[in-house]
Amino acid sequence: MIMADKIIELRKKNGWSQEELAEKLGVSRQSVSKWESAQSVPDLKKILTMSEIFGVSTDYLLKDEVEDTGEPGPDDVGDPPLRKVSMEQASDFLRINESIAGKMAFGVMLCILSPITLIMMAAASEVKGFPLSEDSAAGVGLVTLILMITAAVAIFITQDNKLKPYRFLDHEDIDTEYGVEGMVKEKLAATESRRQSTNLIGVILCIISVLPLFTALILDDKISDMAAVSCVAALLGICSVGVLLLTVNSYITGACDRLLEQGDYTRENKSRKFSFGKLYWCIVAAAFVTVSLITNAWDKTVFIFPGAGVLYVALNEVFKAVKK
Repeated sequence: MIMADKIIELRKKNGWSQEELAEKLGVSRQSVSKWESAQSVPDLKKILTMSEIFGVSTDYLLKDEVEDTGEPGPDDVGDPPLRKVSMEQASDFLRINESIAGKMAFGVMLCILSPITLIMMAAASEVKGFPLSEDSAAGVGLVTLILMITAAVAIFITQDNKLKPYRFLDHEDIDTEYGVEGMVKEKLAATESRRQSTNLIGVILCIISVLPLFTALILDDKISDMAAVSCVAALLGICSVGVLLLTVNSYITGACDRLLEQGDYTRENKSRKFSFGKLYWCIVAAAFVTVSLITNAWDKTVFIFPGAGVLYVALNEVFKAVKK
């Protein structure tokens, strides 16, 4: 296959017209037409640009393909074949992640908001004239918490099952079809501005979420217990919105990282059997259940998870540094 045929094939795989490719390369449509009809050859600068946007090597564009003899070369002996990911599979994988990102983020939001009813009911039961006893109020709060957690788990399971055909991307080395890498990189570039602004808002919301709690501490003698508890509820509400925004972005970025084998999904990371994240969260969950059973203060021990989330970021970076 000559360069002209390769340009046609790669352009069509990415779904671009000659005008669109010409715009990306900063040339006229006529130039692209001449390249594809083998009437002229692009200069080296344009070849380098095409290799980037198509996600292929310059060697692939410049060298005519030699027919395969079926005999393995010296570099192929002993190397197992990599799982091939087609353009159709990559597009479907990205589409699924985009469709479930909001739902999974909502599930995380439910987990963060789940203690609000419990702590509000516990505070309200101490207010004179409240119709429920302390035990009844605690029961309503616990039932609400359990229902919200159950709904979140149901969301996690049903949505995650949609990704079942693509589980191999987490632990297997892959070989993407020509055009996939360019398509994914273009998608990341196209959404970079929006993702950065959304992440910034999410981080800011998580940081300022503590302000209602600080306000309650400052005005400790001047506000009622119910108002103080409302400040805690506001903390969880603001934090949940910030985490929702960050979670949505993490699904989109994570999907692209899997296809590009970068970030947490490099081949080196896939080959490691030990997962710091899984071990860490197992310990946190065990600590939460143990402390809660001993103290019987479920409305307070639930804050272990937000604290563990903040600590995880720091410990994960330390773990990566130690491995290097």
